[in-house]
Amino acid sequence: MNVEVIEADQAQWVEVTSERGITLTVFKDTLDPVTKTGIRTRLVRFHPGGGTREIYTHDYHEEVYLIEGDQTELASKERPEKTYRDGGYFFRAAHTEHGPFNSKDGCLLFEVHYY
Repeated sequence: MNVEVIEADQAQWVEVTSERGITLTVFKDTLDPVTKTGIRTRLVRFHPGGGTREIYTHDYHEEVYLIEGDQTELASKERPEKTYRDGGYFFRAAHTEHGPFNSKDGCLLFEVHYY
């Protein structure tokens, strides 16, 4: 089996302009909302002080591993604010509300999205 290892600092990072201080690199993206098939794998980096702006929901499942750093999910009507650290794992079934998020010191996430 041939496996190409890409170091996080060698990946092509793209700024998420709709958010604050977030960049990402996508490894595979065959996620198809029309046929409800496929998978997306990516790294997401929150730079210190970075964050998202709103609560999200989507029609696919999401698994997230917090590789390093801190991430805080801000409080909503249904849940209190909570901060996660290195090694955190999250499973969000389709249509689960989550976010907004921020990171005081920055963080690196590995995400897998699938139907």
